[in-house]
Amino acid sequence: MATTGHENEVVSVADLLATMKKSAYLGVTMKGTCSTAADTAAKTVQVGDGFALVTDAMVLVKFTNAISVAGATLNVNSKGAKPIYYRGAALVSGLVHAGVTLELRYNGSQWEIIGNLANPVYYNAATKGIVFPADNSIAEYDPNTKGIVFH
Repeated sequence: MATTGHENEVVSVADLLATMKKSAYLGVTMKGTCSTAADTAAKTVQVGDGFALVTDAMVLVKFTNAISVAGATLNVNSKGAKPIYYRGAALVSGLVHAGVTLELRYNGSQWEIIGNLANPVYYNAATKGIVFPADNSIAEYDPNTKGIVFH
């Protein structure tokens, strides 16, 4: 029988339990729905019993409302609010629309959105213009110039 050289190593019960808990949750994605208001930065979600906030934990979160504020955080099962990041930077407003489900991975300090966010344009009835969420610019038809004007 091959040996690893660690057969006689003493491990505390707390360390053993922590390792077992982490191992049990890696590779398991828990699901929940966040219904926090769009203009509230502190987002919360419950994903079921047994969730552990450990490095590489994964969650699927359906956002009932859009995220219309910069610097949003996510608090899963009351384990503590952690910043939401997308492509290496804090999430900016306007990228997450109502009804979107995101897969997020905890890296030990923040939640990272996995994959790409769709960035559709939409019509704003109040301004009668098309809004581009990436920078919140608005395109409107100008009857004087008979062209498109960006704001």
